[in-house]
This record gives sequence, structure tokens and C-alpha cells, in this order.
Amino acid sequence: CITPGVYAIVGAASVLGGVTRMTVSLVVIIFEITGGLEYILPVMGAVMLSKWVGDAFTHSVYHVAIEIKGYPYLEKLEHAPTDAVARDLIPHDAPPLETLFLVRAAHSTLDIRQLLARTSCQGFPVIPAPGSARVVGYVPRVALQRMAAQGGEEVDLAPGLDAAPVQVDEATCVDRVEEMFYLLGLRYLLVTSNGGLLGIVTKKDLLRFLRKAA
Repeated sequence: CITPGVYAIVGAASVLGGVTRMTVSLVVIIFEITGGLEYILPVMGAVMLSKWVGDAFTHSVYHVAIEIKGYPYLEKLEHAPTDAVARDLIPHDAPPLETLFLVRAAHSTLDIRQLLARTSCQGFPVIPAPGSARVVGYVPRVALQRMAAQGGEEVDLAPGLDAAPVQVDEATCVDRVEEMFYLLGLRYLLVTSNGGLLGIVTKKDLLRFLRKAA
């Protein structure tokens, strides 16, 4: 005989599977709620079928939410054109590097606060002396804000300094840069030429380039 409740359970599992792309965990949840272990085969079949159909046409609701919010999330390696190199990833609207450089020395709290108010950049390269383009470190914006908020007349960069930021040559292929972001979990890297800094590339910059190149 036809039992409407069975169709309701299978249909609900199918809809949830298509929206969330959950499989085993969704089947377990359904059976914990209903206790109908005798319907395991139709529910599993419906969940797997809905996932396959959903994957063939669109992304899951979580993936769509990430895109709407603009989160820099690399789900998988999306190979870019082979002729693109790291310098192509540097955004054209980025502020001049001269306005972002910090000398490896103590800075006044006022200068740091003015720098933070002047730009929205999420990090600042550190150079050994004025006029140099050789990077000796990198200070994230959050660390700089924390140090500036501690008070005092001067800010010491040492506590928040990343003395070994990841750097790549300007001729490094984008495929390799993408692998570094994906496998190392990087949020940014520095692009250099003959030891001098050319620009800063973030994960958002990489994703924006990959979407345009797709």
C-alpha cells in the first residue's frame, strides 16, 4: 500500500540533500528523527540522486552564501592560463608601495594611527631603511592596530612582525601561486623582482583574476 509519510520522508531528505549536498550525515539525521530504518534504501537513493543532480547544475547553498558574502575561499585548484605570471595578479588600483612601507625601527603612535586612517590595506611591508625596496618583514593591519592601541609615544614593530613572509618572483606562473595559496593556506604573498618588492597579492586578488580568466 502507499504510505504518504514515507514519500514525505524521502522527499524531505531529497530536498535537503540537493540544497546542502550532505549525504551520510543527512541520512543518519533522518533516521534519528523518524526511527524508520526499514526505509534506508529509498532515502539513501533519493539523497545520492539529488546530490548528483545538484552537482551537475549548480553549487550548494553554502557555496552560494560564500560567493554572496565575498569570502576568499579556494575550494579546489582552478588552473589559470599558463602564460599568466605573478605580476599579473597585482591589482592595478593598489595604493603606491611608498605609502605602505614601514621602516624597521620604532615609529610614533601618531604616525601609525595616521597610516591606518589613510589606507584600508590589511598589511604593511617592512624595509630596512628609507628608500629601500628590500622587504625584511610584514606587519598585518590587525597587529598594527593592536600595538597602536596599547598607548605610549612609540610603537615597536617587533611583536607583530612576520620576519619571513612568503615571497615569489614576478615570473612565477599563476598555477604555482594558486597551489601555494591552496596548499599553504596563505592569505597574502609578496611579489618581488631581483629582491625588490613589486606588490602584494591577496587571496581575493587571486580569486578575482581566476574568475576573469575562466
